[in-house]
Amino acid sequence: MQTCHTIKEYSDLFVQTSNNNDYQTVDIADDEWEYLSDNDNSAETILQYFRKTNKVTVTTGIEKQRTVVLDNFESLDISESIGNNRRGHIINTGQSIWGLDFVPQPTPANDNARQSRNKRAKIEADITTEYLAVGGYNSTEEHHSLDEERSAEDQYNAIQIYELSSFTETAKAKSKIRLCMCILHDYGVVVDLKWCPFSIFNENRKLGILVILLNDGSSIVLVVPCPEYVRKKLALSKKVTDKVVHIRVKKPRLTLTMDNSLSGSVTVQKINKYTCFSWGGNKLAYGTMRGDIVVWNMVKSLQQNIPSLHIMIPSSFHLPVRCISWRSHFDPFILFWSDLDGNFIVHDLRDPYVPFRIFRTRQPFARITGPGHGTGFLYADSDQVVRKNVYFNTKKGAAVTVNHGQIWDIAVSPHNDVALTVSANGLALAKAFKKGNDEYSNGNHRYIPQCTIYHLTSVPESNTYIYLDSDEPMVNLISTRL
Repeated sequence: MQTCHTIKEYSDLFVQTSNNNDYQTVDIADDEWEYLSDNDNSAETILQYFRKTNKVTVTTGIEKQRTVVLDNFESLDISESIGNNRRGHIINTGQSIWGLDFVPQPTPANDNARQSRNKRAKIEADITTEYLAVGGYNSTEEHHSLDEERSAEDQYNAIQIYELSSFTETAKAKSKIRLCMCILHDYGVVVDLKWCPFSIFNENRKLGILVILLNDGSSIVLVVPCPEYVRKKLALSKKVTDKVVHIRVKKPRLTLTMDNSLSGSVTVQKINKYTCFSWGGNKLAYGTMRGDIVVWNMVKSLQQNIPSLHIMIPSSFHLPVRCISWRSHFDPFILFWSDLDGNFIVHDLRDPYVPFRIFRTRQPFARITGPGHGTGFLYADSDQVVRKNVYFNTKKGAAVTVNHGQIWDIAVSPHNDVALTVSANGLALAKAFKKGNDEYSNGNHRYIPQCTIYHLTSVPESNTYIYLDSDEPMVNLISTRL
């Protein structure tokens, strides 16, 4: 299979795979779930998974500011105070957020649909609802580390599923985002969660395949039913569409751990835990505390209901892996990762036991992500600048965004050349890293504006958040050449 694609080739391949992939043979299993109704016993069970109400105050607006107090699970439509040209919501989940991800849904074909308004309108009519999963811990007053053993008092937790309109037209998108389903589980703190990148969505049966990383260093895989299916199981009336449904995990589809066969002894197993993971087409890669890389064959694992190990690469730099990413969903060989010493390493799984250190930056928390299409990779340097490196064997690239704060995450759409970055100072930025068919490294990137999606600041003393918007795009950043 070709592993390096243009933007259009990658987009078309992603659409094709979203609509027809091997994961679609995986179905939900009712014996993995407990569907909780409104009777007294279920209500008591549900309450133990939630802590006290955590109200927050949010201020939005430009010239005329508006302040709103949000209770748990309530949301605010920012277009009501900033203008209809800004579509977005602020949600109070009532908990600390460690992971969130939208459910992948079947993607319409690109060919003529994008050029025909009538066909596009039909596509938007078919897909009217998006689902967002939010996980973390059900308190904002506690701190948990990545290597904790799960305790009895911390085991109860919930993953929230929100639904919102997928329409971009203002008149059709006025419906508020709302909590539609809660996944209750006894596995403690959720460090990160990600849906399978390829859709298995069926609005009458299954939502998707969800991988969850826990703070005890283990990971579980769930095949999640759709809220509509849960309502049918609970015999709820079709008219009752605003009711939150609750399901509890009785057993996960898969439990992925560093067992004795991988680590060699019980003692080593206890100190060698997962720290991060990345979906890559049919495979799932994990980084560990000891610097090992573990890759699972997820299609085979889900079809056989037994974890199937693809390869384990023993520690080569003896430092915890902090971030890991595949170069592309359709490249089964190239895998990037960074460690707590700021090293950026590439593995070619055709020769997996010979890692190559590309370069090092002086920081313990270094993000890295594959672009999907094209060459190279995106990473965060010690100056809080996101750059695209154009080679695998040397440090050569240019700035994409300047965040002025610790960079938490980098994402790239499979359908365009725009990178999105978020940082600890509350900034969410977007910038294209190509111009036309030319690599940005030829100088064209200097004239592509860096756009601020939003800036969210907090006042901890008063539990208040201030939403800032409409910043002017920045064209001249800093010296961008390395």
